[in-house]
Amino acid sequence: MFSHHHSPFSLFVGAMLFAAAGFSPASGSTPGDSALAEGIRALEEETGGTFGVSVRHITRGDSFDHGSDVVFPAASVIKTHLLVLLQRMEERGELSLDETLVLTDEDKVGGSGRLQNEEAGEEYTLKELAHLMIVISDNTATNMLMRRMGGIDAINGQLRDIGIETSRFGRYMMDFEARERGIDNWLTAPETAQLYVAIELGTATGTPEGGQAVLDVLLAQELQSRMPVLLPEGTRVAHKTGSLAAVCHDSGIIYAPSGPIALAVLTKGIEERSVAVDAIRKIALLVYDEWGTVEEAETEEEPEPED
Repeated sequence: MFSHHHSPFSLFVGAMLFAAAGFSPASGSTPGDSALAEGIRALEEETGGTFGVSVRHITRGDSFDHGSDVVFPAASVIKTHLLVLLQRMEERGELSLDETLVLTDEDKVGGSGRLQNEEAGEEYTLKELAHLMIVISDNTATNMLMRRMGGIDAINGQLRDIGIETSRFGRYMMDFEARERGIDNWLTAPETAQLYVAIELGTATGTPEGGQAVLDVLLAQELQSRMPVLLPEGTRVAHKTGSLAAVCHDSGIIYAPSGPIALAVLTKGIEERSVAVDAIRKIALLVYDEWGTVEEAETEEEPEPED
């Protein structure tokens, strides 16, 4: 079971999502005076922003949280949650990813994505829509899937079923009228990092195969300007970004030499997007340097054979 050493997420205990892992301070937490903690505090000071950063070393069980109780506007990071629920619904026989939906003019919304420019009447499988939702963050595809999945209340019920209590949906993508009324989609860093742990372990969807299917989509991500940028060339990152005005996030799994690391970096209050993007890149590198490398064992010289 997961236990969070900094945050009020005891609600998770017993939830199937977080079964079969062992995160606890006893298994090794990054202390508050670590280079990572200092680096985040310095970036907060420098940018004037608020950061939520949660790290989980999936094989070692180490954990770190900064700003664990801060709730952030979710932006497109919450599309990962939809992808997990969609895969889970297929595994439970509630839908088939080979089903098709017909694009209508009413479905089309702006922001990220290409479906807004396609002809109404085109058919797309749920699998195709899920791919577009993640790899180019297509908002139209996302809204089509949300409706097929039963709408906001049904989706929030499914999130609770897998142990996610605080993160939730309040609106469809690009519904800025709802945002103006204070209705939004919300996330916390710990729940987001835990979701990626559960994806990697196969407990999020219910099967390892389902977890791998979700990872395959996240690994195909085309929006690569944040977490991966400063990491060593060739480092695989399965991730999903998100942005709104003064909100900039990235979240996912870094496949490091020491093992897979789940990382959520959520930011708000930084007006200049490039400043927030730069901070996310730096935090990902700090995490990689502190958690991802493997110290080379000292090898003893072979003694020269005697003649």
